[in-house]
Amino acid sequence: MNVCKLGLSIAMLLSGGMAFAQGTVDDYNRAYALREKFSANKVFYSNVTPQWIEGTHQFWYVRNTPEGRIYVSVNADKKSRKELFDHKRLASALSNASGKEVNPEAIQLERLRVNPSLDTLRFVFGNQCWMYTTRKNQLVNEGSLPDRNAPQKHWMERDDEKEAAPVTSPDGKYTAYIKNQNVYVKELATGKEKQLIDYLKKCREEIYNTNEFDYHWLKDDIKALYRDDRRIATVFTLFATISIFVSALGLFGLSLFDIRQRYREVAIRKVNGARLRNLYSILFRKYIWIIGGATLLTMPLSYYLIYIYTSDFVVKTPVSISIFVIALVVVVAISAGTLFWQVNKAARINPAEIIKTE
Repeated sequence: MNVCKLGLSIAMLLSGGMAFAQGTVDDYNRAYALREKFSANKVFYSNVTPQWIEGTHQFWYVRNTPEGRIYVSVNADKKSRKELFDHKRLASALSNASGKEVNPEAIQLERLRVNPSLDTLRFVFGNQCWMYTTRKNQLVNEGSLPDRNAPQKHWMERDDEKEAAPVTSPDGKYTAYIKNQNVYVKELATGKEKQLIDYLKKCREEIYNTNEFDYHWLKDDIKALYRDDRRIATVFTLFATISIFVSALGLFGLSLFDIRQRYREVAIRKVNGARLRNLYSILFRKYIWIIGGATLLTMPLSYYLIYIYTSDFVVKTPVSISIFVIALVVVVAISAGTLFWQVNKAARINPAEIIKTE
């Protein structure tokens, strides 16, 4: 008893200490109020992140000053530093081109690229790609960025290489396409075409002095990769169809026996004035409970088995509630079709004949 009291006392003390350590709402408000006062934006002339310009000994960086952001270029050979561009002129050009006021002290250029002579800038501003020449003060809109909110293709989606359109080379002199289970390259100027696979086979023979040359299509590789899964799906579908058929037969036999035992009850109810909808409700009620109970039992089990089977998959198809709803609708339709003939026959019997024979 004393041990229990001691444990309870220690737990209360610990919980009280934790509550005290958490502080009050005013403490949190004062802490959050300090964010603006001691934020990183108040620290000037620091955090220099050099962006080297390819092919040169120069780099640029963004300098945070009390007046605002300044883009600075540094020449390591000459040990000199200057502004990368005239901020006021660029802000004015951006304002005229975009129709929005741009503050020269707060220019935010994304994906900035600078040429070796420092006279051409390419960057993204306002979801648009721009080119700016500092000497001519010329700003050119090179188009907009792709919509990030647009639906993206899945990483496994691709065009069928055997049916896709010809692909033109970067220099515009050749096109590549698929014909007769081979890759062809066609020279546009002369119209001459040659088989790429035969050319690669010849190159391998000349370089490695061997006739062995094995190649295969990506589409065939993907088919082979999922061959086992397709076989499993086929086996599951076959056995599921057989099990549904056997279950329907069992349900038919059960209903035939059960409803035949209730003919006398149905006849008496009809004599007492029961209507067809009342008889349908009475005869179907038992099987509705059976189907409902089976659904509540099998849905969690099915979800668990699907989860176990797909646990090692990198890409998984989401298991939504609609799958189980469709399965329930199919089961109800099959069960109702199996039972309806027996129930309809029992509901329409002649009470006089049943009472006379029973």
